[in-house]
This record gives sequence, structure tokens and C-alpha cells, in this order.
Amino acid sequence: SVRRISRAVLAHSTHGRPAADEASVRNELNGALRSAVGTEAAELRAALAELDSGRFLQRANAAARYPIVGATCAATGLPTMRGLRFDIVVLDEASQLTEPAALLPLLRHQARRLVAVGDPKQLPPTLTSRASGAGGRRPDAPPTLELTLFERLARCGVAPTMLRRQYRCHPRLSGLCSRLFYDGQLIDGHGPEAHAARAPLLAGLPPLAWCETAGSESVGRGGSISNVAEATRAIAIAQTLVASGIAPRHVGIIALYRALTAHQLL
Repeated sequence: SVRRISRAVLAHSTHGRPAADEASVRNELNGALRSAVGTEAAELRAALAELDSGRFLQRANAAARYPIVGATCAATGLPTMRGLRFDIVVLDEASQLTEPAALLPLLRHQARRLVAVGDPKQLPPTLTSRASGAGGRRPDAPPTLELTLFERLARCGVAPTMLRRQYRCHPRLSGLCSRLFYDGQLIDGHGPEAHAARAPLLAGLPPLAWCETAGSESVGRGGSISNVAEATRAIAIAQTLVASGIAPRHVGIIALYRALTAHQLL
């Protein structure tokens, strides 16, 4: 979907079935343009210009001319990618891909080399079905799809290279992750002067705080889990921060479940 493509690369993108998709892509771009402003609007207009000029179809019909092609694993089977051969396949987020999905680009494009980039300490592949006892397994045994190609290669003796230096987190946050998950091996890329510049948003507000809530989870109509007590506490914390002088645009609430929707937060 066009909605899920970064606006900055829209003008360089194509779809798997160009002749059939051009009209739907144009409709999606025009629909997004109606509510876009500033840079985003300019990028959408540039993508529409690519359609008008015919370069969209030219790219789709001649992908083999390009030395680097980006695609999802599933998209490697679409007509645009048919018959392409690549010496190297780079799998991003390889530790979140099921093994069959990771094998698709390797087999279809006859890659000679694989660069698998991932972090097995993070979330595993999302599996929407659990077979009970299928193939002779015990009912309580984990599905074999949870073993990713990334982890299988590591088990087979292909030692992964750990990227230890991080630049994103406050050292208090990275230190916690390092101790809990990475055997203390993470290194902060920023020096003391950068840490000093990360002053608290409010006096006395620590970089990390835990807030225990009471309440129980429930499943809504859409199948998503929700917790009213947690949602209420999140609202209260956000209101307190805004009342203390922090601009609302600087407050982010990350909800792990879809049921924590905008109308609940409001």
C-alpha cells in the first residue's frame, strides 16, 4: 500500500503488477495528497509526476537494470521481480522473519551471499496460529516457525557480529537493556557532553520510571486486548506532564494493543 511507503521514496517506488496497479496507485496518492501539507505534499506531487511521465511503468518493467532493488520478502515473487538474479541479498530484521519468508528471496533470486541483519533478543516472528501436536510434536511444544533463519545459522556455527555501540537511548535506558539482555556489552556512542545536554524535561523527572497499575485485561470486539486501568493511568500521567509545562507534541504514548485508541485517550 502507498500509505505504508515512506514519502521520501515514493517517487522511486513501483508495484508488483504495474499495468494493473497504476490506477489504484494514482487514487491512493491523490487521496493522501488531500490531507498532506508541506514537504509531504511536495513528495506526493513528485510521485504523481512520476506516474504522469511514464517513469513509474518504465521502472516496473525494467527492474533488472537497477543494481539495488528493495522489496519485502513476499514481493520477491511478484511479476516485477520475476527472473532477477542478485549476488547478495540483505535481509533486514531477519530475526523477525519466519524461516520460509526469509528463504523466498534467497531461492527466487539465486543469491550467492546473504547478509542477515537482526536482533534475536527482540521480538520473534509474529505467528497467528499455533498447531497443537502437529507433525507428532507435543501439544505444549513451541511451533518450529519460531526458529528463524538468523538463529538457525547461529546454532549451526555461523557466529554473528554484534553491533555494540548505540546512539539512540539515554545511558540510563541503554544500561538497563545492556544488563538485562546483552550481558553488559552495549556501549554508548555519545560522550559525557552529549549526556549532559539531555537534561530532564522536568526537574526531578528521571530518565526511567515504573508505574504499577491495578486492573485486568479484557478482549474487545476487534479481538484486541485492553486494560482500562492502564489506559486511565496513562491519561493521568500525560495530563500531569502537560500541566507541568511540557508541550503535548513532546508526549508520546506507546500502546502495545490496538484497543487503546484515540477516543480512549481523549
